[in-house]
Amino acid sequence: MQPIKNFIQALANLPISISLRNALGVRPKYYKEPPMDYSVSDLFFWRSDEIWRTRFDLLNLPSVLYPENNISDNATLIFYDKRGKEFCRKQITIPSFQTRAIEIENIVGNNAGYGSMACFHEVLDDSQPASPQTCIVERGFVAYRRVTDVSPLWSYIHGSALVLAKPPGRDQVQTTRNSLGKNILYQPQLSLSDCDRFDLIYINPNDDDLVINIRALDRTSQVIREELEVLPPRGVKCFSLDNKDRTIYRVENESCAYMWRPFILKYYETHFDIFHS
Repeated sequence: MQPIKNFIQALANLPISISLRNALGVRPKYYKEPPMDYSVSDLFFWRSDEIWRTRFDLLNLPSVLYPENNISDNATLIFYDKRGKEFCRKQITIPSFQTRAIEIENIVGNNAGYGSMACFHEVLDDSQPASPQTCIVERGFVAYRRVTDVSPLWSYIHGSALVLAKPPGRDQVQTTRNSLGKNILYQPQLSLSDCDRFDLIYINPNDDDLVINIRALDRTSQVIREELEVLPPRGVKCFSLDNKDRTIYRVENESCAYMWRPFILKYYETHFDIFHS
């Protein structure tokens, strides 16, 4: 029976079978598994203008994976604007076990505003094993602050999970997400009734346009506001909602993307808070 079972599993994991499974919602497969020599990155949200500052703490990850070797890390930062258009690539070499604090405003220049970014790691020499046992995955944290705030402290948040993959020595990147044929409802498990306003920030993780439906709900789960938006690949949409009357208690979103959870930015009188739901 084992050969038959193995044959069925192999058949079910063919690309055409996965597409059919995802379209019908039958044991869908949400992620594509890149080869082990690929570098994988979250998609991170950056924001840089006259008020906002963004910082990315870049760590030499290969030296953490292979501490016995003296590894230099060739990190590639890729920046996209809010429409998902790539406008900048920057390569930074990091010595073994070192970090670099990357101030985003020094990179984006005239492209002030907001968008998404990814970070890929590649070993510069032959000190990485010829057959790596894992992908190098960038799941680090991005820090934010407003120049108008009294506090000098930064607020940290990680990226949008495991979105892009890049093969070694090549420029192109690809999504790790599979397309789905049906909408998935996501409901952040928190109350939004404690602040005057908040932002919901979404990054499209797919290679195709994604339609997202945002609903604001009151305390009795009645819809009091609804917005529909189409996001291009790597594109970012920031929904700003006024809540001075405290009628919005929670939100939900619906789309053909698995676990499309937003960055949530709450504004308070003296500070802000940014987090995933």
